[in-house]
Amino acid sequence: MPPEILRAATNGTLISPDYDLVEAKVQAQNSAKGELNYYDCHNCLNRGFVAHRRGDTVVTCECDCMPIRRSLRNIAKSGLTGLLDRYTFERYTTPENWQQSAKAMAEEYAQNPNGKWFCALGSVGAGKTHLCVAICNALLSTKEIRWMQWRADSNHLKFIKDEPDQYRAIINKLKSVSVLYIDDLFKGKSPTKADTDLAYEILDHRYGGNKATIISSELTMANFLDIDQGVGSRIYERSRGYVAEFSGQKNQRLR
Repeated sequence: MPPEILRAATNGTLISPDYDLVEAKVQAQNSAKGELNYYDCHNCLNRGFVAHRRGDTVVTCECDCMPIRRSLRNIAKSGLTGLLDRYTFERYTTPENWQQSAKAMAEEYAQNPNGKWFCALGSVGAGKTHLCVAICNALLSTKEIRWMQWRADSNHLKFIKDEPDQYRAIINKLKSVSVLYIDDLFKGKSPTKADTDLAYEILDHRYGGNKATIISSELTMANFLDIDQGVGSRIYERSRGYVAEFSGQKNQRLR
């Protein structure tokens, strides 16, 4: 075996010609440091992949850190990274019975969100975002999460609707990601047909694909059903048992 090949396979270290070259290549790849950001992984050394031996071939597979890394990147692009530090289950105080009930429901959902939806609905400042972000926090290590700020992101999607490639590139990620958090669904003025069509396109796909979805909104479940039966009925069915409604609660931000 030519020495230069052996050196390349083992990060420049010359070894005996009878050494297992495939194993040397695996070790060389797994010892190389990468430059990926958002998360420090001791398994792949921030390369994003891990090398394995398959017979006489070196194969690579995505490292378990990549869903976490993508989630943190998505959240960072939304400008909401700071919320992850503040909004945890540990920091959600429960002096009132309704808060205890809502927290218990959110914690139960976070243990097994597959195919289910969680809704935090109603009063402004009642802790809806806190609970939804706490769920995302709990899932970061196992699921890829995307955060959709309804008011800003829906306006952008409606603006680029006539640019199919750009529109599809964004909306397909919202449809397919393991966990989607839609923050403040239908926030602001009464939703237009364009709003309900967009919500239906995203939610119908996630409904059919049994994709975990988290929704916060100042509206109630009854409001969703009144606005659009297609959207409302899907939210109602998938979130059954995991709806925290805060109607009539005091604004906790004003305490």
